Amino acid sequence: MMQTLPWYGYQFFAFVGIFVLVVGGIIVTAIIDAIRLKYVKHPSRFSRVERLESFQREKLPEIARTLGMEVMETVPARVQDAVDANLGFGRASDLLARPYAKGTLSLCNLRTRRTTRMNRPDSYVETTKVEEYTCLVFTGGKETEFPSFNLTPNQHSLMIKLLNQHVWGAVQYEEDPEFHQKIVIGTLEPEDVRSLLTPDVRAVLKENADLRTSVFGRSIIVYDYGNTGKSFHFFTSRKDGGAYVDCEVISTEDWPRFYEAAESIIQCLIAARQRVS
Repeated sequence: MMQTLPWYGYQFFAFVGIFVLVVGGIIVTAIIDAIRLKYVKHPSRFSRVERLESFQREKLPEIARTLGMEVMETVPARVQDAVDANLGFGRASDLLARPYAKGTLSLCNLRTRRTTRMNRPDSYVETTKVEEYTCLVFTGGKETEFPSFNLTPNQHSLMIKLLNQHVWGAVQYEEDPEFHQKIVIGTLEPEDVRSLLTPDVRAVLKENADLRTSVFGRSIIVYDYGNTGKSFHFFTSRKDGGAYVDCEVISTEDWPRFYEAAESIIQCLIAARQRVS
């Protein structure tokens, strides 16, 4: 005679079913979110070069005179250290610099190389992507210290909302919903960052919401690197030594405009930090 399943057996299978649906829903959401973000266009307001090699370096002295900066033949260690600490390893080049607020401002191009590995049962596949873009780097003195945080354009990612609220949603300004519509804050030091981003600072950030900002220790890096609407990079990017290259370097004619926008962000953050210190 067939025995009926006890009530707790039904509960177990119901729990397993719900668990599978939840995990499956998260996986499907992650896939859809990743595909959507690949195709969402956030075109830059600055003109680009097609590749870093075509950047017009001969115009750097003219740009330096316009901005009151100096052409640097070599990259100072403090600038390279700031790049490594904020963005991971990246090679800086085409550098202009000038003293700024008891520190240094450096306008330069960056080239980073990232390799991802996909494991298979008996082998693995590696994909290397080279990213090239322009940034403005502030490196301060010993008396300069910032909380660590990142500001990125809000792409309304579902996965950030679902899984990363403790990092990317810890700082909220209920009185300024427009700010959160434009910018996402990522930090493990929410209280320090919340007091730093005053209404005046947020106003400047909203005006330049297309730029990204990375702050760590004594350094601030502002850069123009976002999704330009390219689909999957292995279909559209050029290749260099087996790596896929995504170039978003700003052309020389737009370096002064980029400098003005990025410098306004750095200036307001330094001023805010001095007020709350």
